[in-house]
Amino acid sequence: SSTSRRLGDVYKIQGRYNAPLDERRTGLGEIAALLEAPRSQGRWDYSRERVMLYSRSGISVMSLDSGHRIRSVTMADNREVTSGRCVAEVTGCRGTTHLAIAGGDLTECDSNGVTTLLRHCRATEAGRCGRFNEIWLAGGDGGLRRMNADGEITEIKTAPGEVHLHMSGNRLLLVTDQGVYDTETEEWPREGVTWLVSERHERLTPTAVEFRLFASDAKGKITLEGDNGSRIGEKLLEIEFEGDMNSPLTVPLAAPYRRFLTVTAEVSGGADGEWRGAVLKK
Repeated sequence: SSTSRRLGDVYKIQGRYNAPLDERRTGLGEIAALLEAPRSQGRWDYSRERVMLYSRSGISVMSLDSGHRIRSVTMADNREVTSGRCVAEVTGCRGTTHLAIAGGDLTECDSNGVTTLLRHCRATEAGRCGRFNEIWLAGGDGGLRRMNADGEITEIKTAPGEVHLHMSGNRLLLVTDQGVYDTETEEWPREGVTWLVSERHERLTPTAVEFRLFASDAKGKITLEGDNGSRIGEKLLEIEFEGDMNSPLTVPLAAPYRRFLTVTAEVSGGADGEWRGAVLKK
């Protein structure tokens, strides 16, 4: 069978010769995306199919029986999804799920519910890079960014022009005016890339800090500041560099105890630029 919809959130299931099998009004807003619901890791009713509806009315789960008739439609979240670009099917720690920008927030969705990952994410597109377990954000007024498993966000500046995210199977691609780039290989436009980094760590008395930057023609500055919770940082370390970076840069740290350490960096590099964060060593 095939599926279609019409304005007013009337969802129709059509069989052969376009004969409608069933229809149901699910809300007042237009449906932006419709995806098969990820199967949970727990019990699953194989006699029914579940479909996730992303619309201006919110996020709903629709259940179909073996005859493709609509059995139920349940609202999972009332935050609006404005476009199909706001939704992506990804594979992560929870298996297959959906990332959705709903009501301006980054959410992760499956048939069991909706989890908010980042409030006010300032993006219109999201995707996941499985190799590094990172979520990438694009569009909106936040620019191109990636968020690692610890919630740390790095902003990335590429050549001028729009950047869109596209999931090709389990691989996340960046589509730009200059070409298509694979986030797992981290190859950028010929003009290179600029990393704007702000990472905040909580660690007891580190003896050294390792900056994991790899890039040809690298140039920039990295600063390490410490505080005890006031977020008014005291500068502990500042490094300026220029040249090829072929291995992590490890710097001994002789400084008074600070509960929180913040790493900020503005680094430009060639097309092979890669920033894998800062690691504090005891």
